[in-house]
Amino acid sequence: MIRVKQIAVDALEIKTLSDWRSLAAKSCSANPFYESWFMLPAMRRYKKADGPQMLFFYSNIPGLPEQPVAFIPLRRVRRFKGLPVRGVELWRDQHTYYCEPLCRAGFEQRVVEAFYGWLKTRGLSLMRWHNINPEGSFSFELVKYSRRMKLKSYNESFKRAAFLPAAHRGYPLDTLSAKRRRNIQSRRRQLEELGGLTVVTNIVPDRNWFNQFVAVEKRSWKGEAGTAILCDPVEYKILANTISEAKTSGALRSAAIYFDGRMIAGCLYFRVAKSCFYFKTAYDPRFKKYAPGIMLDIELLKSVSNDRELQFIDSCASPADARVNELWPDRRRIETLVTESKQLYGSLLLDTIAPVHKRIKNRFYRNPEYWRE
Repeated sequence: MIRVKQIAVDALEIKTLSDWRSLAAKSCSANPFYESWFMLPAMRRYKKADGPQMLFFYSNIPGLPEQPVAFIPLRRVRRFKGLPVRGVELWRDQHTYYCEPLCRAGFEQRVVEAFYGWLKTRGLSLMRWHNINPEGSFSFELVKYSRRMKLKSYNESFKRAAFLPAAHRGYPLDTLSAKRRRNIQSRRRQLEELGGLTVVTNIVPDRNWFNQFVAVEKRSWKGEAGTAILCDPVEYKILANTISEAKTSGALRSAAIYFDGRMIAGCLYFRVAKSCFYFKTAYDPRFKKYAPGIMLDIELLKSVSNDRELQFIDSCASPADARVNELWPDRRRIETLVTESKQLYGSLLLDTIAPVHKRIKNRFYRNPEYWRE
């Protein structure tokens, strides 16, 4: 039997926080964006009404102590395809690039059943599962349950760049043309002739490193667009706390390129279990002609290509990012699945509006390879 416990952010107890951390270490699918060290600092930017509603699932097996088996953060959905609706979706903000729920291996089916039972008792019509892994065990049970219960559903997916170390030991850049490889190598030699070039990968950054990184980001196009971290003091404080918490958890990694001791390109990424997730990257536009961003990606992928324990590194980039698509040879499919909860209104929406919307998108979307039925 599974017990569902709904908790607001301001009511989070120390015991529940401990359960959350222990669950993350045993989850069937790693997701740093749903771990406590990432979510808790981000929650401070929201008012109580806009913050996530956290669902914790506990197993009640007779004779055994109760244990946490799943964590699903949610937020309200008030409109779907332009129409009013009462529903929920997986919580995310502008820095949450992956939304797979944390679920202990072996409990996926029972958690899915308990979740939809909870959904129905709340009178909610729709559930939107954002940015999940369609090939994971949780998604498998989700689809199986939807078919068994004959729930109406709507899905769309895309592929984004990834890197599988086992398939590219040493990362020989074999996915690039010979001309492109020569061009990249030539730019690097030109930069090395001008001064001292140092590349550092797979290090745990400190606060000084982070301050150098955000200064580089502020000088880049992100600063001009007003999206750099330093453009918003509140955002800087939140992300600084996130980085500090990630460092304490052991998940934070970084890589950087230095020219005469100054950082000209840097990136932050998270490593949890056997997976890596790219988080932030920036380069100094004054060195744009030497392509430091491309150089950094190549050095990072080379450094992880010989890691026998690492299964993949997710770029977390837009499918339309040409630079990343060129350098990262593999692809990872990400899916959004919307299901009803046996409420009449939700069933009507997914039966009528959603199919029409999908046909229009498939007909006019300019990059059809990123979207599939």
